[in-house]
Amino acid sequence: MRNYLVDFLSDYYKVFEAENGEQGLEICRQIKPALCVADIMMPVLDGLEFCRVLKNDGDISHIPVILLTALSDNDDKIRGYSSGADGYLVKPFDPSLLKTRIENIIQSRMDLKGKFSGEVESDATTLTHSPIDEKFMDKLIQLIEGDMDNLELSTAYLCQELGMSSSKLYRKIKELTDLAPNEFIRTIRLKKQLNF
Repeated sequence: MRNYLVDFLSDYYKVFEAENGEQGLEICRQIKPALCVADIMMPVLDGLEFCRVLKNDGDISHIPVILLTALSDNDDKIRGYSSGADGYLVKPFDPSLLKTRIENIIQSRMDLKGKFSGEVESDATTLTHSPIDEKFMDKLIQLIEGDMDNLELSTAYLCQELGMSSSKLYRKIKELTDLAPNEFIRTIRLKKQLNF
């Protein structure tokens, strides 16, 4: 099944594969893919635990996950979504359905980022897809809004307050918003000023 899906999806995406959930997490940490597809019945680390670990790791928590399973009752689906999954497909399925689900999730995330940048009313919290990302975004916005009068507010200040390196802060903001940190600061300030 894995080989078949890798072959099918390789016609549309750059695909990395892992033999088990633990290897999958390592690949996610190294590559930071646009999306993960994981089977619930993986060895070493099953799909539910894989999803839980990924969604609680601040470096990769933004990555969407689609879980594949032969288990189709509602309790199984609830467990899948409770682990943080963004999508859930029951086997057997047509690979085109998986491709469409991947496209929809990626497009939806891109649309949210575009909406955030282009609309004053759009809230930054709509860009978060895990509790750890929500917490990060809340803290980041509090820091920016708490220092609205400081025109010299810098990423160095945010790094210090968040306990992050500048490269990690840049990467996290870019992954969540598609904006560089300075652009994000300007956007939050503009939204705050226009909403008064």
